[in-house]
Amino acid sequence: MPVSFSFRTFFKDVTFPKVLYALLFISSFSAFSQSTIITDRNALNGNSEVFGVVYRDSNKNGNFDSGIDILLDNIDVIVSSSTFTISVDTDNQGRWIVDNLPEGDITVSVDLSDIEACFEQTQGVEIQNLTIAQNVSIDAGERGYYFELPETSCKNNIDILLSNSGGNSLAQVSVLDLINDLSYCPQYVSYNVSYTNDVGIIQNAFLNDDNSDGLINQDDLTSSSFINFNCNYIGDIDLIVTSSIQTIHLNSSVDCIVNARVIDKEPPVLITTSIDDIARQCPISNESELFNVMSDLGINRPEATDNCDGQILGSPNVVFPIDGVTTIEWFFIDSSNNTSIDTLTQNITVQDTEHPIF
Repeated sequence: MPVSFSFRTFFKDVTFPKVLYALLFISSFSAFSQSTIITDRNALNGNSEVFGVVYRDSNKNGNFDSGIDILLDNIDVIVSSSTFTISVDTDNQGRWIVDNLPEGDITVSVDLSDIEACFEQTQGVEIQNLTIAQNVSIDAGERGYYFELPETSCKNNIDILLSNSGGNSLAQVSVLDLINDLSYCPQYVSYNVSYTNDVGIIQNAFLNDDNSDGLINQDDLTSSSFINFNCNYIGDIDLIVTSSIQTIHLNSSVDCIVNARVIDKEPPVLITTSIDDIARQCPISNESELFNVMSDLGINRPEATDNCDGQILGSPNVVFPIDGVTTIEWFFIDSSNNTSIDTLTQNITVQDTEHPIF
């Protein structure tokens, strides 16, 4: 016959201070009431098991398709109850199993926090509730997950305008300037822009979620997010934008091409702001003769500077031959057909005042 037990009977012949008596009682009660959560599957003492499969649902149809879908290894599967929590990884066939399970209710879930991709569960449930009986083997079924892959479209027919800054003609284009829309899952996708010019110089620009806020925007632009152009690039070019995601379970990239044109619209700027007038006896028949006349008089041909072409010599806007009183308008045009905004005028007077010599 079992003997009844009470702390009061146990301590009846022992004299303790009241405070110590209370502490002993509370400590002993806590020791009896606490239970330890088992985390080692080998410490379980049952005779049942549960198993399942985890796969990547590549075509997002909610079923495992051999040859299309991918079995996922090293995925953390968690089987738990009120007394244990067991974590196991899937093998190279996407399979997992927990054995030695006792009777009772359990939950099965999958931890995908380390996948580093946006995903959607297409087969199975997030938390699966199962009841374990003695000596049974339970198939928890297949769990399918669709991972969002990069899908980026490029802008097309964009103009890249060269600027005139301190005598250097440059254009900077960021990756954001080239993309119409970002992937559904931008925080895990990186973007690379590449271009190879005619002499084999490769340029690259790179962009990703630099501040880890789950977005790709202006805040993520760094010096490496821009591709630079100068006057050597004038004309049509193709920029390749590669969107990629590379993790332990995903390795995918997609390219789109930006048809662009580097354009110089900067006009020449005058250096020469004034020019001496010319007076002479004989008409000037052509442009070459005009230049010789100016040289003989010590008058330099007017100049302008251009962001791409550097020094540009002026051209006279005049009808030859020059005779009588004529005003020449000097203009400046670069190799991209940009004409200077400002012009320079010069007066030429041709008057024969000398008598014939016999």
